Amino acid sequence: MLNDTVKHYDMEVGFFQSFLDPYMKYTSGLFESEDDELQVATQRMLDAIIDAGKIRLGGRVLEIGPGWGALIRRLHERAIQCEYVGVSPSEVQNSYIRGFCDENSHLVTSTFEDFDCKPGFDAIVLIGSFCHLQNKQLQLSRMRDLLVEGGSIIIEDTFFVSKETHASHQNHEATRFVQEKIFGFAEILSLSEQIEQITGAGLKVAYMLEHSNSYKHTIECWIRNLRQIDAAQYPNAREFIKYMMIAQRGWNRTTQNHLLVLKRMN
Repeated sequence: MLNDTVKHYDMEVGFFQSFLDPYMKYTSGLFESEDDELQVATQRMLDAIIDAGKIRLGGRVLEIGPGWGALIRRLHERAIQCEYVGVSPSEVQNSYIRGFCDENSHLVTSTFEDFDCKPGFDAIVLIGSFCHLQNKQLQLSRMRDLLVEGGSIIIEDTFFVSKETHASHQNHEATRFVQEKIFGFAEILSLSEQIEQITGAGLKVAYMLEHSNSYKHTIECWIRNLRQIDAAQYPNAREFIKYMMIAQRGWNRTTQNHLLVLKRMN
């Protein structure tokens, strides 16, 4: 399963560049209007993540699953110089990010489950990667112990709207397609189930932003871009369109997208 997930992200960089925004953020933008350009909405979401997590100059940041480096790129644009550690199982993505990182950035090719480092992070960020973690409550507990006092865990991800919806869709054909053909492993929980695990890990939700409609608009942009791709050059574009059409049917019916900021319980 894990190897299939890595394979998804190890595809040619040019394919992702053909349908993602210039930041190459492979999750939701934050739209104020349907007329917003995708790059503007993406930048707004990255700023929302940075500001909600209070990522500041001189801080120490761990990003679990940095993807194609959207966050570190935006931090550089905003001149937020910090000690940055990114951990990803994809060496292809890490190699791409190294092309624009500075000497304060350290990229590790590993799963977070196998990753070991010293505590002392002001912020731990997971943008669209939380669903790929296995044994989520255990990993949340590990993250809690890596934080400084007052530090934050920032999660942007998709959740089922209810525990019942999660249970009824676990073995759904569309769910199996996404997990087996696209990601290999991506366990999406309901928000209520996840909050139970957050509490069980000694954490609490300090801030929440629901932005499902923004993800809907983001995927609409991706689908338009994918439909313009030369199928002979990137034949897998059709599978991606199918995956995205499945996601589109779910927003506010079976799934929602949330930005969460977690803190240690007092």
